[in-house]
Amino acid sequence: MNNKIMDRATVVALVVVLNLVVVLGQVHVSLTNGMREGVLVTIHCLSKDDDLGVQTLSYNQTFEWHFEPNVLHTTLFHCGVSTENVKEFKFDAYMYIRDRRGCGTNCRWLIAVDGIFLWGWKANSWILKYSWH
Repeated sequence: MNNKIMDRATVVALVVVLNLVVVLGQVHVSLTNGMREGVLVTIHCLSKDDDLGVQTLSYNQTFEWHFEPNVLHTTLFHCGVSTENVKEFKFDAYMYIRDRRGCGTNCRWLIAVDGIFLWGWKANSWILKYSWH
């Protein structure tokens, strides 16, 4: 009798986990250098599990990556950004709890003269999220 109950509980747990994996899906994050011609942007993005390395972007160049959020909803990627006028600015490029409803599965960032903008899908425009000042 106990084995049947344990087996049913295991099956229910597996179904819940599989449903979460399917619901979460793959997320796409991109960062684009929108400063101005001739200005390089250096970025270094990482999570607890993945270091994406240091990237140097020319004007209008984009760095992007894909991943699947973890089932605990704690996925977090943070990035350090440096330009000719900004020594290093750190921000959260993806935080499940914030972005699952905000940018969903496609988070597009623009690194610009005034700061860092996130594409607002509902507003259909760039929204300033982090100012350099």
